[in-house]
Amino acid sequence: MLNFYSGISKAVNTAKATRECLEAALGDNAADANLVILSSTLGHKFEQMLSTAREICPKAEIVGCTGSGVIGTGWVSEAMRAMAAMVIVGDDLTVASRSGVTTETSEDVALQCAKELKEKNANINMILVMGPGLNVNGEGIIKGIESHFGPDVPLLGALGGFGGTTPRTPVFHTEEIHDDGLVLVGFSDPSLALAQKAHHGCLAQENYRFTITKSDGVRVDELDGKPAWPTFISSLGMPPETSPMDIILLLGIGIDPPEDDANDYDNKQILRAPLMLSDDGQSMFFQTVVPEGTELVSCQRNEDYLFSGSDHLADRISDEIGKSTPVAVFQADCMARGRLGHDVVDKTEIIDKLQGSFPNASELPWLGVYGFAEFCTLNGKNQFHNYTTSLSVILRSS
Repeated sequence: MLNFYSGISKAVNTAKATRECLEAALGDNAADANLVILSSTLGHKFEQMLSTAREICPKAEIVGCTGSGVIGTGWVSEAMRAMAAMVIVGDDLTVASRSGVTTETSEDVALQCAKELKEKNANINMILVMGPGLNVNGEGIIKGIESHFGPDVPLLGALGGFGGTTPRTPVFHTEEIHDDGLVLVGFSDPSLALAQKAHHGCLAQENYRFTITKSDGVRVDELDGKPAWPTFISSLGMPPETSPMDIILLLGIGIDPPEDDANDYDNKQILRAPLMLSDDGQSMFFQTVVPEGTELVSCQRNEDYLFSGSDHLADRISDEIGKSTPVAVFQADCMARGRLGHDVVDKTEIIDKLQGSFPNASELPWLGVYGFAEFCTLNGKNQFHNYTTSLSVILRSS
């Protein structure tokens, strides 16, 4: 049986922050940990973080993900140095990792990683995914994992993100730090189940619809026969030299899902984020393959919709939980969500709403990261998301 504990730290000294997280989670029993999952912003010294965690939890597998911010029980921070941890005690878990993730290799790397995971443990019933936020094909990762586990094993987790100017999104396993890595954690406790829901806060501008007329993999070259990025950015009235990071807080690109998926999502579009441009600024790169003929729609951030959707998300996840007992929550969240003001996104209100919807909120182990993408089931299928709050609530059957 797996038991979950979490901790947070505001300390700027990395060794102190790691100790505070692990001591808050398990106190004097930290050496009993079988798995330590760390979420960290990019200012911490990762080698020191991992070595300190190894010292305190000598028998534990140590994994983690970086982001622009971290989330813990009753707390969220996007400080340069912020850290949170989920600590798990029990043997019903398995870890595998690989480096070498690119847009072209994502599916194969995920397939090899999933193969190792299944060879170690064929009874896995849910998988936590952590990967790089850039130069990656998120749907390829799903396909690679499902090649060995099928579509009925739910995925949760995030791709890393960054809040500053350094384009790094590292993930961790043991003492290794990978800018191009994939980490999979398989849970096999038969008493556990998973409730998942996601929601974004953008509404379609129906007068700005485009059809992809030229693309290659994750690169989209033309919309309606014209250069893709300048054509798309015109929907905001912004100059063509505008970069994706300049408008990531304001604008997403929507794809219409099947009606049943839209109803389960409580959103009319699945969003995609163009995070990078070609050298000439004409083509845009996604984190998924978007083939020619796909229709895209400009979707703009709407704070009323974002916050009402967060309220509804809390209600929907509560309905799915029913009378089961939540034992831990993993949150994957977009760095662009929250109340926007003075060029700063304040995420505290959303976190308070979501965590306050759980009756045992102050005691519920909770770990989240603000990254560039989220893994969360949609209408019973594993789905790759952008711009969402995605909640994965681990439940224990009675």
